[in-house]
Amino acid sequence: MTTSIRSQLLSHPVLFAAPRVPGLPAGEQGLLDKLVELWRVKQPRNALRQRYADGKIRPDNLGVAVPDDLVDLIGVVVGWPAKAVTALADRISWDGVDQGPGGADQYGLAGLLEDNSFGVEIGQIIASALTQSVAFLTICPGDTASGEPDVVIAGRSAQWGAAL
Repeated sequence: MTTSIRSQLLSHPVLFAAPRVPGLPAGEQGLLDKLVELWRVKQPRNALRQRYADGKIRPDNLGVAVPDDLVDLIGVVVGWPAKAVTALADRISWDGVDQGPGGADQYGLAGLLEDNSFGVEIGQIIASALTQSVAFLTICPGDTASGEPDVVIAGRSAQWGAAL
């Protein structure tokens, strides 16, 4: 059963094409096409990595000590991927931003990061990067009317983004 889950995930790429955006210059549309294609090709492997990290993949039964029907009842999963990710993620600590001599916050980064609870967000970004091999930060204007900060910093998993 484990082999079928792995092979099914890896043999079925996401069927999705980049949308045609009206008014987007041809060069930009070409970049969007490349980004979507990269995401589409990488998505099955990223989904498999996430399933390993979530403890959803069962090991292959070698048939040496435990009969197949008993293996199904036990429900053993592979737990080492999650342990490897959390062990490494726990050793990485966010210390802040070094803004050069004197430590003056000349760009206002300390307040921006504090407004976005970046100290909390970075832990999730690190775990995602260790699981998927990469993670992203997006920065966009916030909706201050709804209580967001002026600038919103958000982490994105490789399952939902790509970069060139």
